[in-house]
Amino acid sequence: MNLINFIMKKNLQNYLLFTVLFLASLNAHTQCADNLVSNGGFEEGMTNWWNWHDNNPDAYSFVLDTTSFSGDSSVAINVLVDSGDLTSFQGGEYNNRPDVVPVTGGVTYEISFAVKSSVPDAEVSVWIKDENDSWFTLHNEFFTVGTEWQVLTSEFVADVDRADVHMELKVYSEGISEPYTVWFDDVQICDATPKTATCE
Repeated sequence: MNLINFIMKKNLQNYLLFTVLFLASLNAHTQCADNLVSNGGFEEGMTNWWNWHDNNPDAYSFVLDTTSFSGDSSVAINVLVDSGDLTSFQGGEYNNRPDVVPVTGGVTYEISFAVKSSVPDAEVSVWIKDENDSWFTLHNEFFTVGTEWQVLTSEFVADVDRADVHMELKVYSEGISEPYTVWFDDVQICDATPKTATCE
């Protein structure tokens, strides 16, 4: 009987350990080896990040914040006015225009970032643009985010070789009439080309 109890207890311990590791893996957000975005975790403040108020200078404020998905810092956009009072509708944004981000034609890239909002159903968007080519838009995608941190991903294929593109993370939510905040952290652009390996 003691042997059976021992085996059952050992199996239960293994099951609990597996469950903890599995749940931890669901929340893991690994950094790619060659992130094309520098200071994507905002641990160096707002170095290499600019912001833009979309011609509504009183509608947004941009702050470095200690509320973070990982590390010590994130950035936040505070939306200060009713969406009906805005005169432009792209939203307040952070962009990494100071970075030099080359992309290769035909290569698939994955964008990922952690985000959360102080209100449910806030809308954010991510854009990839080439300002040296008349602000050509290579990619954009819109997401609805909630009040818990989540990691969003998006992919794009570079149409041609481009010497320097940049990312824009925007906040604009139609129909929200109260002030709210959206936080961004752990921003990445990674080469998503499948890696193959062989084992002996």
